[in-house]
Amino acid sequence: MSKIHELKIAPEHFKAVKYEEKRAEFRLNDRDYACGDILRLHEWEPENGYTGQRISVRVTDVTDLTVWVGNYVMLSIQLLATDEPSGLSLLNWKELSEKGLVFRINHEILHPLGLAIGYETLNGVSGGAFVADDGVWQYSDELVANAKANGWLK
Repeated sequence: MSKIHELKIAPEHFKAVKYEEKRAEFRLNDRDYACGDILRLHEWEPENGYTGQRISVRVTDVTDLTVWVGNYVMLSIQLLATDEPSGLSLLNWKELSEKGLVFRINHEILHPLGLAIGYETLNGVSGGAFVADDGVWQYSDELVANAKANGWLK
């Protein structure tokens, strides 16, 4: 199963990837990278932090460099898209959850079907929906009250 990885990238490397001058990334292998994974590269300046610019690439090859450099890989990459052409941006499941949408999708649509969206809280990636063994999902009264207090439910 392919994964989406949210990663920082310095401005000079960001520009090189954007203009397809750079087609590989040297990275610590702390995320179990695999061919087909997507890297969402967020431009990051050491002095100022994130710039708001991001670009997506697909991993086309993973070369294990452990023999030469402990636990590092060289990721061959292919440019997919930037946020610039359409002016649109993409929200991951964590960002949707912060807006109350995951709660509502689960509570109003999926829970009655015995399903619930789950996502990795570190990167907002979802592998799909959980299926309840007994066919029932239900938020606690406390979570429903919190959702109402936040204006997510009427």
